[in-house]
Amino acid sequence: MHSLKNSRQDVLLVLVRHGQSEVNTKGIFSSSRDNYPLTEKGREQAGAISEELKKLNVSKIYSSPVKRAVETATIISTNLGLNFEQDDRLAERGFGSLEGTSYSNYSWRMKKEEYGVEEFGILCARMNSFMNDLSNGVVVAVTHGDTMRAPALRMLGLDETSGFGLRAYNANIAVIQIKDGWHALIAFGMPMVSEELLKKIPERFLAVGPSN
Repeated sequence: MHSLKNSRQDVLLVLVRHGQSEVNTKGIFSSSRDNYPLTEKGREQAGAISEELKKLNVSKIYSSPVKRAVETATIISTNLGLNFEQDDRLAERGFGSLEGTSYSNYSWRMKKEEYGVEEFGILCARMNSFMNDLSNGVVVAVTHGDTMRAPALRMLGLDETSGFGLRAYNANIAVIQIKDGWHALIAFGMPMVSEELLKKIPERFLAVGPSN
């Protein structure tokens, strides 16, 4: 658990990684806001996770302004009957000179600062800023892999290197509870809102109760 500035929050934050997009199938780094839409599989993934989110009493939806996230949020919001807002703090990590290049050209051991990649600490700071501004209730935020990992790693007390293996695949979720100035990671990298997860979530956030 980590302290937040806002001590009056009572929030269940569900971070959703966007569905599969052309960035994923091409295996490239890109933070472009206008390119690389969802694939057909990605649209199906967004539809599937939106059905899972109906188990929660969602009151607000936000999205990264990047196209693949906006398309995912559009599918989710349509299925849940809610509008969504774009927030720059949920945007993809800036990749500097790696933009548009292939993953396969680089090792995970590379020194990201040499390529102008957005620093891990900056990712954490903008995600903390986003979380601290949330109103009460269940909030869904459609974002990207690194922006999901950043707050989760901080809550686990890990840096980016030691937490390298923590991964969320396309349309996976992370669940964070924010209560009275604290936040706690409840789940990470799940493709569904399972019965076991429902049992860990306070009843006030549920649209349906867990099975006995």
